[in-house]
Amino acid sequence: MAATLVIQSRLLEIDEELHAYMLRLEDSIRLAGESSSEAYFRFKERISERLGEWQGITLRARALLSGLPRELGRRNIARELQAVLDNCELSVRRWYGQISLSFEGATASAALREEWVGCLHKIRSAAVQLASPLRSLQSHPLLHRFFEGKGVMASRTQLQWPRKAFHTFAGLFGLWLYGYSGLGESAVIALLALCFSGAVFTEILRRISPAANQKICEKLRLITRERERNKISSATWFMGAVLAVFLIFPKPTGILVLYYTSVGDTVAGIV
Repeated sequence: MAATLVIQSRLLEIDEELHAYMLRLEDSIRLAGESSSEAYFRFKERISERLGEWQGITLRARALLSGLPRELGRRNIARELQAVLDNCELSVRRWYGQISLSFEGATASAALREEWVGCLHKIRSAAVQLASPLRSLQSHPLLHRFFEGKGVMASRTQLQWPRKAFHTFAGLFGLWLYGYSGLGESAVIALLALCFSGAVFTEILRRISPAANQKICEKLRLITRERERNKISSATWFMGAVLAVFLIFPKPTGILVLYYTSVGDTVAGIV
């Protein structure tokens, strides 16, 4: 709990720093547009300060990302923030370098001042671009689950070996039951319909009772994904689809469908 509060505090601090940094950039943009020698020398001083501030902000943002809980650091929102940070840091460094290399003499031409203003506007846009995913992370529901001390289940980009094993076993068991157990088609379909009815009942219970939903998700967290917390689970869809195939298509077709979905889908997910 203490760690998540630290993360929240750092997110707020970086957001405030970015806001203050953008305000100071406005002052630098104003100085860049002035033609006096005094404004020119003040602008040169400010550019060095702004670059140091930017480097400090990006260092703290990187430290924040590296300190995220593993379950959150693997999520798309953290990866997107990392990509935005890398891109913005590289671009801003290039634009600051472009401005610094152009400092010659005691004054600057109108064309050069216009170039500086353009670079500073790009730098400001990069700061805005970085601020957006940081604010999204602050309000992200998964982060708030961490603040509340609740567990977070895997995402689609994470391999859940128990889920893969369960999916494969369930499919192969259904394949054996339907094709090789000796039971009649009617008995197998009735059994599958019973299982599907139980799954539908569970889905209804999850919608009616948030407490029951929480308990069910916690009990099945090894084979459940976070996105399924408030949606119909893949297992329910799977059972419904297989039941439909058994009812509509001939037995050989049902066997092939079960084989490819239980084995092929698992292999594709791993690859």
